Amino acid sequence: MLRRLGLGLLVAVLLLALVELGLRVGGVQSGEGWAPPRLLYIVENGRLQQTVEVRDAPRYQEVGGGTMATNPVYAGKTMRELQFAREPALGVARWFVVGESAVVGQQPVRRPPLPTPPGGWIPPEPDWTPEALPGGPLVVPDALSIPGQLGALLGPGVEVLNAGRIAQDSDDMRAQVLELLELGPTGIVLYLGNNESLMLARALAGESVPEVQATRTVLRRLRLYRLLSDLVVPRATRKLEQRELPRDVWENVPSIAVVTAEWDARGEVAVDELQIPTDTVHAALVSRFRRNLQEMAAAARARGVRLVVAPCPPDLLREPFASASDPLATEAARAEAEEHVRRSAERVEAGDLAEARAEADRALMADAGSARAWFARGVARAWAREAPAVGDLRRALALDVSRKRTSPAYVGVAREVCGAEGCEVVDLYAPLLADAARDGVIPVWLGFFGDHEHLLPAGNRRVALALAEAIRTPP
Repeated sequence: MLRRLGLGLLVAVLLLALVELGLRVGGVQSGEGWAPPRLLYIVENGRLQQTVEVRDAPRYQEVGGGTMATNPVYAGKTMRELQFAREPALGVARWFVVGESAVVGQQPVRRPPLPTPPGGWIPPEPDWTPEALPGGPLVVPDALSIPGQLGALLGPGVEVLNAGRIAQDSDDMRAQVLELLELGPTGIVLYLGNNESLMLARALAGESVPEVQATRTVLRRLRLYRLLSDLVVPRATRKLEQRELPRDVWENVPSIAVVTAEWDARGEVAVDELQIPTDTVHAALVSRFRRNLQEMAAAARARGVRLVVAPCPPDLLREPFASASDPLATEAARAEAEEHVRRSAERVEAGDLAEARAEADRALMADAGSARAWFARGVARAWAREAPAVGDLRRALALDVSRKRTSPAYVGVAREVCGAEGCEVVDLYAPLLADAARDGVIPVWLGFFGDHEHLLPAGNRRVALALAEAIRTPP
C-alpha cells in the first residue's frame, strides 16, 4: 500500500515537472514582472459594482528602443495604457500624477439619493460621454481627467503622465513612486487618501509573516502556479459580478466593532473638538499614511525630484456608510433617533425645511452619537443655506465609523511630513469649505464630487488648476 502511494506521488511529481518544463519551453507565463492577482470588491449602495484584480507587479516595463509601456497586468484594466520614452526629451519637464481611481478618471457611481426639496439645486446633466477601458471600468475621456487637464494647463514643454491605478492606497503608491523615480521625472504629484481603509487589516495588524512571504515567492516562480492563478481569479470575478449585498454591508466590517467598543469603554464618542476621530482604527490609518508619505518624500528629496502632495478632500454630502451611537443612548433612544432621521428626510422632500431641521434636532436629542442624525441636520441646514450646515456634516463624517471616506487629518499629516522633507502640499479641502460658506455646500460639493471619491470633470479641473499653480510656483 505504501509502495503504491509512493509510486503514485512520484508519478504525480514527474507529471507536474513535465508540465512546468513544457510551460517554460513554450514561454508561457514568463517574465519577472508577474505577480499573483488578488480580488478587491468595490461596493456602492449595498451592491457589488465591480471586482478588481490587484497585483504587486511593476507598473511599467521596457518594450524596446528605450520605450516604456504600462505592464499588461494593469494596462486597460486598472490603469490607463501608456507608452513613453524611458528618458524625457531634452528640455521637457516630466510629471507623473500618481493616485487611485479618481486619477485614472473612473466614472462616478451614482451616490445614494440626497433628500431634495421641490425646486432644489440639481447637478447639470453630463455633457461628456464615458469611455470603457478595454478590460476595466468606464472612465471619463482622458482629456477631462486630472492629469489630462493638468497637461493642457501646463502646456508645451511639460509632459504629464497619468500614473493612476484603481484600488491602490498609500502603501501601493510608495512602491510605485520608487519605481517612477528611475524614469527621469522633474516631479511627481500624489493625489491620495481615499483608499486608506481598503487595507485596514494591514494598518491594524502589519504585513504578512516572513515565512509565508518566502513560500509565496517560491510559488510565484512556478509557471503552472502563475497559469492557474490567472485562470481561477477571472472566473471568480465573473461569478461575483453584480451580486446583491445587504444594505448594512458596512455595519459588519470588523474595524467598526473596534471603534464602537472603544466608545463604550470611554463612555463617549472618540472625536476631538476639530472633528477628527481619536480611536485606534483612525490612528492606525493615519500612522500608516504618515510612514508611507515619509518614505516617498525622503526618496524624492534624495533624487532631487519635486513631490507635490494633494490629499483628497472628503465628500461631506455622502450619507454615512456606517453610523454608531452614543454609548449612553438606550436601544429605545437609538430606534427613536432613526425614526426622526427618516422623518427629517421626508420633510426635506416635502419642502418643509424648518420641520426637517426640527426632526433632526429630535434625533440628536435621542442619540447625539448618530452620524445619520448629524447628517440629516446638516442636509436640512444646507438646503436652508444655514452656515452651521458644514459643521454638522463634518461631525457626521467624523462619526462615520466605517472610515471609508478620506480623513481631513491627512492634510495635517502632509504638512508635517513636507515640513521635514521639503515636499509641497496642495490643500484642496480648505478652498471647498470657503466656497461652501459663500455659495452653499450643496452646489459646491455636488459640482465637485460624482460620488464619495470619484470626481466630475469640473472637479477634476478644479484639482488640476490647484496643481498647476503649485507646479508653476518655485519650491
